[in-house]
Amino acid sequence: MTNYTYKSGDFVQLGDRVMLRSFFIFRDYGQVVYVPGASDPHPDMIDGPIEHVGVKLDGGDTAAVTIDPESNTVIGLRFIGRGRFDANAALDPSTPIFDEE
Repeated sequence: MTNYTYKSGDFVQLGDRVMLRSFFIFRDYGQVVYVPGASDPHPDMIDGPIEHVGVKLDGGDTAAVTIDPESNTVIGLRFIGRGRFDANAALDPSTPIFDEE
């Protein structure tokens, strides 16, 4: 399994509390609910060679955050602290995250 990191150097883990960058500022908070290799594969979290970390935002939405394929660093997430992962929050691979238009 590949280890993914935040810019701070901390390893990305299920349950982490994070702040998501939105339009060049950090302001949305959430919890990591999907990490490639640690979670059941989800088709919405893979875009060719690009993988994503899934974040359940405090407002209820789910965000897919890109992992830089060269450095394995998550782009646009700031690590806040370790949280306790709730298995009920895990992404169901059979449920689409994004609406198909």
